Amino acid sequence: MELLNIKNLDLAGKKVFIRCDFNVPMDEFGNISDDRRIRSAISTINYCLDHGCAVVLASHLGRPDGPRTLYEAAVADGPVDVLVNNVGFGVHSPEHEIPLDRVLEMIQLNVTSLTELCHRFALHMLEHARPSHILNVSSIGAFQPVPTFAAYSATKAY
Repeated sequence: MELLNIKNLDLAGKKVFIRCDFNVPMDEFGNISDDRRIRSAISTINYCLDHGCAVVLASHLGRPDGPRTLYEAAVADGPVDVLVNNVGFGVHSPEHEIPLDRVLEMIQLNVTSLTELCHRFALHMLEHARPSHILNVSSIGAFQPVPTFAAYSATKAY
């Protein structure tokens, strides 16, 4: 099976919803101390803009009502043609040392939010009957067990 890539899509005139991980570390003054996550999304965003589509960016969806709220805002101005799920976080530690609430937050973001967005947008895309795509970006951790990263690897393999 060939993996779908955004470069395989005709984006002209489409609305593309990109779910990004902009949850970046900040110092005590609110300055971004590591912008790698933001910089890694720029090429995809620019590619979409360069190919004539409207781009909707969304970041953290770790709250239970986040996906519904985000979906409603995204479709309020018309059909969304492409959904790109490219977000997630993990905690690198022996499993028994990770606080349970942090593991549950990770499952909420990496699995539950992903599932809800795919479901809502799939129904939306079927309703508007235009050529549409859902792209889920994972992690290398999804394809192999990673010591002290077990829960993250499991959520990315989902």
